[in-house]
Formats: sequence, structure tokens, C-alpha cells
Amino acid sequence: SLMQKVPGYDYLIDNEIALMLDQVRRVEEEPFYHLNRETDMIGYKIQDAICYNVTYGYRTTFAYLKEADNGNLKDQNTTLSRVLTMPISCGQFSYANIKPKRILGVSGTLEVMSDYEKTVLKKYGVNQYLYIPSVYGKSNFSFDKAGDGVSIENGIGDFHYRITEEISKLTTKNHKRAVIVFFKDSIQLNKYTASSLYRKLGRKKELLTENKSSNEKSFIISKAATIGQVTLCTAVFGRGTDFFCKDDALENNGGVHVIQTFLSKDMSEEIQIQGRTARQGKKGT
Repeated sequence: SLMQKVPGYDYLIDNEIALMLDQVRRVEEEPFYHLNRETDMIGYKIQDAICYNVTYGYRTTFAYLKEADNGNLKDQNTTLSRVLTMPISCGQFSYANIKPKRILGVSGTLEVMSDYEKTVLKKYGVNQYLYIPSVYGKSNFSFDKAGDGVSIENGIGDFHYRITEEISKLTTKNHKRAVIVFFKDSIQLNKYTASSLYRKLGRKKELLTENKSSNEKSFIISKAATIGQVTLCTAVFGRGTDFFCKDDALENNGGVHVIQTFLSKDMSEEIQIQGRTARQGKKGT
């Protein structure tokens, strides 16, 4: 019946059936799913919270069928009509497939490029720029430029105290945010960690530095966007590091908060550091 509706796509349906046969055996594998019986939603534990936006393809679909067989769905017909689908990829392409004469790269800070940088690019024949809006729509990032968003302290002691105060304010029981702090370099980071104020941050803190192993970096980055977590790092991680928030409770509390402890010489660096929060449509400050 389905193949008659979409003639010529037998290979595509065969591929989806192969995926189903493979994943039907993995319903009980880790990570284990959690069913919210009030909403008929299946979620998975991401760090310290259950996330209902995460799915594992047909594994999740078969999990719904299992709960339906056990009579655990509040509104079985509505829920199954929502989840019993065949999520087929409609297409994908690489920028390389556009086949320009050369590809130089893609930048998230094109709008703040300096005149000098544009002059350099012009020497290499780059005269046109294309601005593409985010597929996630307008950013949910907010920055208090006129209020307490910018602070200048009189000395190193006051400087460290203000950083600690901001972190503590945002990770207490009343707020429960995650905070990522960027220092100019390892020297400035080490000065802060050597101070007595650093020890007041509690146990949920991590240092993200270049001398960490690849696995250590991945682990620290993966849990940076979770409730109550404090991550201290150098400016190099302000570009390209994906501190993506999968914690629903954190998102409800306002998302990840970023603190930059130095002034950037280039506007592009500041934009990049700001971009470590409010990623892919999430909230952040």
C-alpha cells in the first residue's frame, strides 16, 4: 500500500525498514527512556535532567509501542498517531557541491569584520559577502549593556570578588543557572584559581584548558550547560566550542550565562564568546 503511494522509492522504504529491524532490538539499551504518564512523552536522561526533546529514531518509536502494549499511555490513540511516523531525510548537500572556484570558509562574525580584514580579503579577490540568517530564527540571547552587564573594578582583589559574586548569584537555589567564565589567557585564569575566592565556588566547577586531554575536554564541555555547573576557561574556547544546552530545567531557568573577564581588541572575539550561550534557539545571557 505504501509503495503504491510512492512508486519508485522502494530503496528508501527498504532502508527505513532495515533501520526498524535493527533498532527494535535496542529499546531496552542505555540510555534508558523515561515515560511521563501525564503528558505521554518519552524522554531520556541528559546529565541531571530528563529531556523530552531527544529521540533515538525508531528506538523511541518502539518504546512508545511497548508502553501502549502495557497500557501505560493516557491517550493511546492520539499519542500513537503522533509518534508512528517514518522520519525520512528529504535531502542534504555540502557547500562543496555548489562548486565555486574556491571555498575560503564560513564566518559567524561577518557583520563585525573590520575594514582592515575586508581590505586583506579584497587582495585575494573576495569582494562580495553573503549574509544568511540562522535556521533557528532570532537569537534568544540578552545582554545588559547599560546596567550591571559591564563592570570595571579598581584592583585584582575586587576583580576576583566580583567574578565570584556573579557566579554565586547565578548558581544558587533561587536561580540555578550554569555559568561559563572566559579569561584572557591561562595566566589570568591561574591567578583567579590561586585566590581564596575560587574555593568558595563549591564542588560543581571545572577548568577547561588547552593542556587537558581530548576526552577530558569533551567531558567538561558536555556537562558545562547543566544546572549549577561552573566552567572556567581561557578565551581560546570562546570560538567554535559547542556548549549546547540539553538540560530542560536549565533552559526553563534562563539557560547558560557567560561572563567575559576581559575586553576584546576585536569585536569578532566578543561576538564569538557571546555565542557560547543561547545556541540553536536556546535561552542565554
